[in-house]
Amino acid sequence: MEVEYNTITGWPSEVIEEIIEDIDEKHYPGFWRGLGQVVRGDFTLEWMAGMTTDPDNRARQYGDDYDYMEVVYVTSSYDNAVAVEQGIIDGYIDEDDNDNQRGGGGGRIADDPDSHYVYIVYSTG
Repeated sequence: MEVEYNTITGWPSEVIEEIIEDIDEKHYPGFWRGLGQVVRGDFTLEWMAGMTTDPDNRARQYGDDYDYMEVVYVTSSYDNAVAVEQGIIDGYIDEDDNDNQRGGGGGRIADDPDSHYVYIVYSTG
């Protein structure tokens, strides 16, 4: 899986809108641009937001389930990372192509990590 780092940092209340606008621009482009993406074969089919302390390792754990990971946020604060992940999930939980079944992760947190990352994984067609 390809991992791309397009991270921003800051208070969740100040960055979540920018992250959501970026998701909208890339993956909810409107009818005509979306039609062009379908024709080119790069339309997003499914995606999911998550949080980790090691994006490269987490990408390997997905195996063949997803094709691409974009790391969108980095912070030293676990609570800030949770708030950004939850903001993304809450904004798109009712979309058919969002694979998040619920907010919040189920994984184990590494002991005293330096950084927490919020990412989005995509399965493309």
